Amino acid sequence: MNVLSFGGLANSLIKNAVQRPRPDQHPLFHLTSYSFPSGHSITAMLLFGSLILMLWHLVKNQTIRVGLVALLAIWIALIGISRIYVGVHYPSDVLAGFLLGFVLLTLSQAFFYGIKWR
Repeated sequence: MNVLSFGGLANSLIKNAVQRPRPDQHPLFHLTSYSFPSGHSITAMLLFGSLILMLWHLVKNQTIRVGLVALLAIWIALIGISRIYVGVHYPSDVLAGFLLGFVLLTLSQAFFYGIKWR
């Protein structure tokens, strides 16, 4: 939950710093906030990435584990693709959201699992 809070905070700070307008080529939705980075992509990476990490440790059957991880990874990708498809983000917005989400997920994993930094 803290990671999602930090993700939302980081998203707001970056959006206000960059102030990139949203695409204007026939979007399905008209949003007034800034485009960069994609908050949906950050959230998808954090939420479903956390589920991937938990499933990897909890599910013992390798076939089921790999299948669930693959489904969640595809779901993350589809959320990003959908943001581009509906015309509310550029591909770079989605990629930046995924990268920011991954960094926050990695940092939280290091915090919770005690990974040693060298």
